[in-house]
Amino acid sequence: MRLKFILLQSLIFLVPFFGFSQYHEYGFGYGGANYKGDLVFNGVLIKETHSLFEVNYKKFNPDSRFRKKAYLRAYTISGADSNYAGGYSRDYLYREKRNLSFFSNCIDAGVGFEFNIIEGKFRFFENNYYHRFYGGISTGLMYFDPQTNFQGKRVKLREIQTESEKYLPVTIAFPFSLGWETEVSRHISYGIELSYQFTLTDRLDDVSGYYADMNDLKRRGGLDAIFLSYRNLENLYPNISGNFIAQNNKPKALRGDPKDRDGVLMLKLYVQFGGWDPLKRY
Repeated sequence: MRLKFILLQSLIFLVPFFGFSQYHEYGFGYGGANYKGDLVFNGVLIKETHSLFEVNYKKFNPDSRFRKKAYLRAYTISGADSNYAGGYSRDYLYREKRNLSFFSNCIDAGVGFEFNIIEGKFRFFENNYYHRFYGGISTGLMYFDPQTNFQGKRVKLREIQTESEKYLPVTIAFPFSLGWETEVSRHISYGIELSYQFTLTDRLDDVSGYYADMNDLKRRGGLDAIFLSYRNLENLYPNISGNFIAQNNKPKALRGDPKDRDGVLMLKLYVQFGGWDPLKRY
């Protein structure tokens, strides 16, 4: 709810500055976000798709097909080893036992540009309406905070270091998008946009690299770090001994693919307000 409040305040702030200035637009969008990484098998899972909110500001020149864009958005992503069930995965039985899961509230902010690929007008009930099919590329910063529910409590995975490694909760992101937009009037338009956000991290889900030594896990993050690094042993919590560690320790075994960076697939509907694109040629 806090993220939604921040986005709403940002939109209200933009209204008096950009609402009806020529060649400026502000807008907001709503849609869904779906994470891609080590804790998802293939495809888009409805149960792992969460709401996305966005506010943006766009500026364009009257002699160009390009628009500059700044955006701020908030959304949630999640994933789990259980997603491999029914996915014909050869390592499903291993994943079922491991039983890792996560969710993360994310905030993105960045700048970029859009360019018209196809544009034109169509006639409907004696009126002409401008529309455009466009592509876009941006760069920005993404904040993420992987968490999970464990033993009746919420645990922040980054803080307990489930792989005995520290990492920042911020990464550089590169969203690529394709969209379609059409006008309602000279100052209002609506559209739909599909985008995929590449990142420079494999830590959105807190799974990357190798299993850590359990003694080191205990020193860094306590018992939570040990049991959340491999949740097959969760029913034994908090009972642990030297013999437990000796039997279940598997340092340097691969836990995730560090070469495969995580990403986010996004689909949203949006509305824009302000001075519309002069390429309509009224």
